[in-house]
Amino acid sequence: MLQTLLADRFQLQLRYDTKELQVYALVVAKNGPKIHALKEGEGGNCGSGFSRAGYFGCKVSMADLAEHLRHQVGSPILDKIGLEGLFDLKLNYDQEALAGRTPAADSDQPSLFSAMQDQLGLRLDAQKAPLPMLVVESIQRPTEN
Repeated sequence: MLQTLLADRFQLQLRYDTKELQVYALVVAKNGPKIHALKEGEGGNCGSGFSRAGYFGCKVSMADLAEHLRHQVGSPILDKIGLEGLFDLKLNYDQEALAGRTPAADSDQPSLFSAMQDQLGLRLDAQKAPLPMLVVESIQRPTEN
């Protein structure tokens, strides 16, 4: 219904396309994962999110982790890890350095990329991959009522 309204009112024309973009692939690090899927009834009930120290998550999937980290690195993250199930995760890293700000000289927090390998046994690999895109073909000023 909304698409019809936009097409009628703004003469909006859209199409889907695929474009090769810079992405990160979430993969297992060289020495293997340091996390294990929760068994039935295990795990906390804390939700997930970011704190000053990094990322925390209770009962999150690898797809959930990839989505949360996408906001931190500013690029899409493809879940190529192959780990099924839910996990309780805690990842401590220097968010100041990640945001492009100069970290405190006395900061003992690792970068996100180092923390991923050291604390979780996972890695973010820079790659190019085809991603679906929504392209605006044309749009006009709305007609008068």
